[in-house]
Amino acid sequence: MMRRLIVLAGLGLLTACGQSGSNLSEDVSNSLNVIEGDLTPGGNAGDPLNASGNAMANSADSGNVIVGGLPLRLGFYVSSETDCGSASNANVTLMRRDGYSGERYSCRFGAIEKLGPATYRVTESCAEGTVAGRQEEERRTSIRTYDVSDEENFSAQSDSGWANKARFCAQSSLPKPWRDQDISDVIGTAPPERP
Repeated sequence: MMRRLIVLAGLGLLTACGQSGSNLSEDVSNSLNVIEGDLTPGGNAGDPLNASGNAMANSADSGNVIVGGLPLRLGFYVSSETDCGSASNANVTLMRRDGYSGERYSCRFGAIEKLGPATYRVTESCAEGTVAGRQEEERRTSIRTYDVSDEENFSAQSDSGWANKARFCAQSSLPKPWRDQDISDVIGTAPPERP
């Protein structure tokens, strides 16, 4: 409830300052769908990025800022040239709403701007090496451009020229330890029952 009041107050201020509230309102509404899950009748609140709709529902017009993350399914991604069953520390990434992480890095999304139908410019703050215990000032900020071909595939290139392509892999298709890792807090489902 408080989040909605803050969003409505922000929309009022932006409208008063001459910012078009209609596109921003749609963007915020779409982003709340991504953040909170599809809570409409028949929707599945346990699937925050409902594969049939919510991931791509975060569809702002070009030039607008996205609030709820990239329109990608949450979970594990593996380099496009690697089979899911052959994944390793070098090519597995866990995509979250607020960023992504791997074995030796953790990145948080800052501003996300939609540049075109499937292209996004993202300001990221990353820490490399052993992430535990690192200080905030040790984070590095960069800009990456993402091309999201669909809710399970993307390519990205940083402002320094580093590029990668990745695709979603169902957790059950990955080798250990990823197959058994509890990521329910990331993907918005109940944790698996343990025997």
